[in-house]
Amino acid sequence: MKKVQFKSNLEWAMYCVGRGWQVFPVHSVLDGRCSCGNAECGNKGKHPRTPKGFKDATTDAQQIESWWSKWPEANIGVLTGLESGLIVLDIDPRHEGFTSLNDLIKKHGALPKTYKVETGGGGEHYYFKSPEGGLKCRSSVLDGIDVKADGGYVVGAGSSHYTGGSYVVAEDAEIVEAPEWLVELTKTKKSAFVIPTNSGEQGNKNIPLGERNSTLTSLAGSMHHNGMSEESIRKALLSDNEIRCQEPLDDEEVNRIVNSVIKYDNSTGLKPIINTRIQLTRIGSMLSEPEKEMEYVVDDLLPCSGLSLLCGKPKTGKTTLVRQLALCVAQGTDFLDRSVSKGAVLYFALEEKRSEITKHFRAMGVVGDDDIYIHVSGARYDAFKEVKKVIDEYRPSLVVIDPLFRFVNVKDGNDYNSMTKALDPLIQLARETNSHIICVHHQSKGDRQGTDGILGSTAIFGTVDTALMLKKDNHGGRIISSTQRYGKDLEESVLT
Repeated sequence: MKKVQFKSNLEWAMYCVGRGWQVFPVHSVLDGRCSCGNAECGNKGKHPRTPKGFKDATTDAQQIESWWSKWPEANIGVLTGLESGLIVLDIDPRHEGFTSLNDLIKKHGALPKTYKVETGGGGEHYYFKSPEGGLKCRSSVLDGIDVKADGGYVVGAGSSHYTGGSYVVAEDAEIVEAPEWLVELTKTKKSAFVIPTNSGEQGNKNIPLGERNSTLTSLAGSMHHNGMSEESIRKALLSDNEIRCQEPLDDEEVNRIVNSVIKYDNSTGLKPIINTRIQLTRIGSMLSEPEKEMEYVVDDLLPCSGLSLLCGKPKTGKTTLVRQLALCVAQGTDFLDRSVSKGAVLYFALEEKRSEITKHFRAMGVVGDDDIYIHVSGARYDAFKEVKKVIDEYRPSLVVIDPLFRFVNVKDGNDYNSMTKALDPLIQLARETNSHIICVHHQSKGDRQGTDGILGSTAIFGTVDTALMLKKDNHGGRIISSTQRYGKDLEESVLT
């Protein structure tokens, strides 16, 4: 068989497109490190680079060329399921996958010749046509065997593996129909880890929509607290997701929950576990690392994974402006003449009446089908945990907290240490979830101008990535400016 080889990952991506498969960019691996920049990454070279992950998958050549022009070393994510017309039998040797495969072959006969990829970790991916009507992803069909189908993806040939190997085409054949026994096996429900329900039953669909993420996060946290390994937690949670959720989450989302939980202390769900081993990197190695391009919710103004402040004196229109921002993000329209990355918005309105909020959004032209989700009332004592659960469920691009001091619990907003401790979990939440969090805040009384006039400790300004300052001019107009950690500061401009 002639070896399939290409010089670039873009060519590999287009090779997949030529076979009719939708693709998207996935993080790559260099010297054992994931390009995401997280030294503790638990999914090296396998998680998406784009905001919507496999939902961004496409066969559009222009978009694909744009992605790999931006990230030339990106691994290739291949969408599975009906849209790409394929399912993939994933054999993982770390969990006795080949033993399970041999047992299946003894029972059902050899697998038909089809397109096959050898993974960089010693595993194998067998590609088959998706059955009519589709098929849901199944993890741990048997030990070390997953089936990637609707709502899933695999890392394609040409990609790098964290062990130093590469994904290579082992059988460049046409994909064929999946064996009937494989389809039936994938449909068969089997839980590897079952937690008793309140009714004493096991395996029933007792996790409703709206509680999937929080419940699975809680289960993963319990397993982590009890000392289970990362792989055991991942396997158990994927299985429980399928057995207990009324509508199971995508495997990607479950894996993200596991990656999140294993990095954090169970006492708060937010405090990082401290690695006591100091890791030093020679400056030359750091300089050789590919530069990570900043991604924005609002171009060159509000970065993804960022925390910002919209500050002004009372009655300057702060709430009106932040709601205009929310609508622009939900609709994907420009904000302050800057391009916007469209996505869902969570809005925490902590001091206004529900009727007034409804009236205001209606006057702005909201018709009801925009992805804006609003919480009305005060913040609970455990607000950070509650907000994290909701962000995990809705995966918003933008989170609005209006106002800041109704959300953080501090006795003295002027105390530097108190404000630093109060804001650290908030910026950590932004970094972890990839959402941008913007907080509406008041300006202090008196003549102090600009960021010097921010109410409370200087820790507030020191913590945020972007400080948007709003004020009125002598004619009743509104003037906005910004001071930013990333991007170019916005000079004072009159809002029209």
